[in-house]
Amino acid sequence: MSNEQLMYVTNRKKHGSMLFSEYVKFPAKSNSGLKNNGKVFVATSGMEFGTLVDALITQRDRVDYKSPQYADAKRVADHLMAKYSFIEHAQKQVAFTGMLTDGTRELYMKGLLDFYLEHGDSRTVIDMKITGASLSSYESTIKHFGYDDQLWIYGNLAGAEKRILLVYSTKNKRSELMERKMDSGYNEFYYRALHEHGKPTQALIENCRWRSAVR
Repeated sequence: MSNEQLMYVTNRKKHGSMLFSEYVKFPAKSNSGLKNNGKVFVATSGMEFGTLVDALITQRDRVDYKSPQYADAKRVADHLMAKYSFIEHAQKQVAFTGMLTDGTRELYMKGLLDFYLEHGDSRTVIDMKITGASLSSYESTIKHFGYDDQLWIYGNLAGAEKRILLVYSTKNKRSELMERKMDSGYNEFYYRALHEHGKPTQALIENCRWRSAVR
């Protein structure tokens, strides 16, 4: 694209594991906030099921043990924890913040990662999705909901080289790890968000002042 240019994150900060109620208080833009444009959506039964599985794996103090979906959610959570050994060792619900910029504009961003793996200089972010779609057609779901955009900003906030989706299909009753290959330096959705919601960088302001002064 003609307007494509390098995008990166500065002032990256890892805040550690935290509750969602604490995370939402950060005065920064989130992927879901930008995607939903500030709208609040009523959770569907499928979304509630996914949230319950997520809580069983990452934050058990958030589990609704009285939920009619608890037994099914526990079976899925047990399957995932038994199949993927990294879950036990990964840092869970880790919050990151950072300033997304392309040198001309900047946007303060935040992300709450399901799983974060750090070994030496190697970093991996893994986002878990529980879906009613078939695994064989999940690429269209990824595109429809913009999951690659979410992983792009998560990876950049964490400085991670690897970005992976952990997907469980209630239709197939199977799970799969899907590593996503992407250009860390550019994302079309975030380029638009940066120029719609971001503010000019100090460097750009100073440059404009200098140009005005020499005219």
